[in-house]
Amino acid sequence: MSQSKQRFIVDEWLWHDLNGENGDEKRAEAFAFVEKVLHKCDMIVSLKQSPFEQKFFQLCQRTDVVTRRIVRFFRMQILQNQQKYRTYAEADCPPLPDESAVKTDDVYLVRLGLGGYGTVVTTDNPLLQRLQEMNVPCIHRDTLLKQY
Repeated sequence: MSQSKQRFIVDEWLWHDLNGENGDEKRAEAFAFVEKVLHKCDMIVSLKQSPFEQKFFQLCQRTDVVTRRIVRFFRMQILQNQQKYRTYAEADCPPLPDESAVKTDDVYLVRLGLGGYGTVVTTDNPLLQRLQEMNVPCIHRDTLLKQY
């Protein structure tokens, strides 16, 4: 990946991985990604009150020690840092073309991608295919983490 500042539109896989739902290896990979975003001049982008943000705040309710430490790290180092995390309002994003067939929960990802706010990072192969058809920058989680 290039050395210039990268902006990532990350879907909810991050929270599932950081929560440990997909095993310790995925959790470690996801946390390493968050740490690299912090240490590089990169940024995570989202829509205000998006499913991404909603899942983060749900994760904040967890009581296990590891998840609470991860949540605290993300909140303090990424979420509250305007150089590392930026949200946009729905009004800042272009509407979806009528022909776009995406799940309701994925609309915010596509709209941010269409608005040129970053590269969509997802594990959803049908979404990746649709984004590619729409010429929206996108990458599979696994591919990004191997390259990043």
